[in-house]
Amino acid sequence: MQLYKILILSFTLLVTASCTSQDNYPAPSLTLEGGIYDLLTRGQEKELLIPAESPNEARIRIYEKNSTQAETIWCKGDGSFINTKLFSGEYKLIPDGPFIVNQTDIVNVSIPTREKIKFYLEPYLRIKLKGSLNKEAKEAKFTFNISKSDAWNGILNQYIVLYSTTEHVSINSHIKSISKIITVDIESEFLDKDLEATITDIDLTKPKFIRVGAKTEGTDYYNYSDVIELK
Repeated sequence: MQLYKILILSFTLLVTASCTSQDNYPAPSLTLEGGIYDLLTRGQEKELLIPAESPNEARIRIYEKNSTQAETIWCKGDGSFINTKLFSGEYKLIPDGPFIVNQTDIVNVSIPTREKIKFYLEPYLRIKLKGSLNKEAKEAKFTFNISKSDAWNGILNQYIVLYSTTEHVSINSHIKSISKIITVDIESEFLDKDLEATITDIDLTKPKFIRVGAKTEGTDYYNYSDVIELK
């Protein structure tokens, strides 16, 4: 019995020592940040990020060394990204979202790094938006233009006009919306045209944010305009 107690005590001390040793490893604390930029603006005085849905859409898949298991860094709504909890090491970065990604777009990086990572990619769609507020009628007016990349063959099949009381506006986060389904025979009526829409009966006592999203056949991703706050 005495020997049994000694064995149990020895095992307990061994497990405790193992756990204590494991807990003493430093937590990941290194930072990786950057953005996904519109290829069309590369080298310009103001390079533009590709707007995204945040989170759950545009992302960076990050692989350590030769690992096949990826960690995900979700992009913010403006297309930028940051992760502040990485270990030092060699990583492979692959962007994923509503844009064309080629093998040459994969980035290898050694962390720690002070360099901000810039991906220059071709979005499926580009959406420009202007907005105005009619306070008397309690209406938000949208004027927008959707253009498609020459390098993308997907047919424009939907746009959605979005209104919200927070700046996190997307198809999954909004108060009101107007959606338009587009078929192949009328796609040309909506591309590269100044389109308009109005959302009525908005609450003037709360913040007012608008945005437009659109998608093509061949992908579940939406491209977005920037978010605009109406005042």
